[in-house]
Amino acid sequence: QSPALADLLSRAETGNLDLAAAASRLSQAEAQLRQARTLSVPQVGVGLDVSRNGDSDSSAATFGASFSTSYQLDFWGRNQAIADSATATLLASEFDSQTLAISIQASVVSNWLQILENQQRLALARDSLANAERVLDLVQARYRFGAADSLQVSQQRTLVAQLRASLPSLEQQALLLRNSLALLLGQTPEASMPAVTPLLDVVVPAVSAGLPSDLIVRRPDIRASQARLAAANANFTAARAALFPDIALTGRLGAQSAALGTLVSSPVTGWALAAGLT
Repeated sequence: QSPALADLLSRAETGNLDLAAAASRLSQAEAQLRQARTLSVPQVGVGLDVSRNGDSDSSAATFGASFSTSYQLDFWGRNQAIADSATATLLASEFDSQTLAISIQASVVSNWLQILENQQRLALARDSLANAERVLDLVQARYRFGAADSLQVSQQRTLVAQLRASLPSLEQQALLLRNSLALLLGQTPEASMPAVTPLLDVVVPAVSAGLPSDLIVRRPDIRASQARLAAANANFTAARAALFPDIALTGRLGAQSAALGTLVSSPVTGWALAAGLT
């Protein structure tokens, strides 16, 4: 129930550089999955070529067009295992992004609460210093009229000096916390921040007791580990299938002609079919 904190979390979601890097890794995993899935479909190629051969007396041109296709029979499930591994890797990347997002949200909340605490400590230290300086003025006045001795004046001066010396460290800590929060937001330290509110105004949501233990499987870091285990099993299946022979079917259909205009109407056609065992 804190508009300031909600604004910070929204800015971190859109501006954090670690989340942007995680999104790039997720796109990379999606591309690898698309690439892995192409292993189970036929590969098709189209070629166009022209060549000219001759000597000092004459030359001749030859035009050609070809269409080829190849398909690898997945008897042992290797291509499917590679696709399964890529799918599990993509899931792990998604869960890693969720884990990172939760971690950054927690860091933003913790940093903001520390800023609120630091501001209250700084305000309290300034009030204490102001009170101590007023007491020092009173003790010095009493000393001038003989109602206090020099020891009381010295003790009060020492207290004032100690309180004044504590302010720079609190101010430095406030600057460090602000810089840390700006880094989490992906912004410069000069970026505008929400107004600081009293720490007591923060409403902590209640957590009910008796949560079931199976809720732990909702944690994205655990689900990412499970996805990586599935990817490792799929990689093992693909590696084991690689020990068996590979069978590939290929075909080619082509046409040649001495003139480009007759390449379609009356070409010289050629074809080839082959099966390979590796």
